[in-house]
Amino acid sequence: MGMSGSLTIYTAHFGLTERPFTLLPDPDFLYWSENHARAYAMLEYGLLTHAPITVITGEIGAGKTTLLRHLLEDVTVGLISNAQGNRGELLHWVLMALGVATDMDASYVRLFAQFQDFLIAEYAAGRRTMLIFDEAQNLSLETLEELRMFSNINADKDELIQLVLVGQPELRDLISQPRLVQFAQRVAADYHLPGMTVEQVT
Repeated sequence: MGMSGSLTIYTAHFGLTERPFTLLPDPDFLYWSENHARAYAMLEYGLLTHAPITVITGEIGAGKTTLLRHLLEDVTVGLISNAQGNRGELLHWVLMALGVATDMDASYVRLFAQFQDFLIAEYAAGRRTMLIFDEAQNLSLETLEELRMFSNINADKDELIQLVLVGQPELRDLISQPRLVQFAQRVAADYHLPGMTVEQVT
């Protein structure tokens, strides 16, 4: 049966207006359980209070990425998934997510200056920049420490940048390591999204 035939079953037989099962998280099909509402409220709290770092964790399939995509409908952000590499490569990921063209051969100092100039220009235009790192449990300790350095841009200034880390429960264990105590001190909002109970899905 072809794709069009499958779609006909969904629309004609079940009365749906579009295909309900896709590989990508779709915010239009977000089920707002009490825990999802709390997690989204924490995301909004982090945004509105200019929290330097917000952390959202949850089991695989709990709906973390779908919540992010719902937030993206109302806020302009840079979304980075599975960022890897050294600190220079991280900046390339970040600038690419923000739509800033970069020279692949640029030095770290040049990339950081470009990043800071972008943040200042956005702030001067009345816009705030938010970087969301999805699947953040895969980030290395070095990358997390670099993200803490990003938040130093806010020192002695209004908030130019906010960071949101979203990942599986291992992210909480990662952040709790003694080496990242300064990072953890900047987490102003966090929430763990538990899996849904049988009662919630029936």
